[in-house]
Amino acid sequence: MDIQILYCELGNIGGYCIYSNRIRCICVNSSTPDHHVPFIVAHELGHIFLHPNRNTPYLHHYTHTNVDRIEREANTFAVELLIPDECINFCECLTSTALATEYGVPLEFTDLKTFSQ
Repeated sequence: MDIQILYCELGNIGGYCIYSNRIRCICVNSSTPDHHVPFIVAHELGHIFLHPNRNTPYLHHYTHTNVDRIEREANTFAVELLIPDECINFCECLTSTALATEYGVPLEFTDLKTFSQ
């Protein structure tokens, strides 16, 4: 997909995505534990594909726009990308905690996975 992944010290930020000179890049906090990295990258991919022309940090910081919907959409994209449908449909006995552990999704976001019947 030609998206560069960079690891940088970002303080208390997990990651962000940038698009400059036709180069797409996801920056991940180098202090992030390894098991959190897939979710951060998937979340930022959500922003790249769902919100390509929105600068969420700018909107939040300078315009005080409520970015909750944008962030929820990126979280949902990440959960759908990381947790396979087959796992849900064939393993109904899995708990949210087991899903979170197995697929690297924070427990508080496992409920965003849609279940196809």
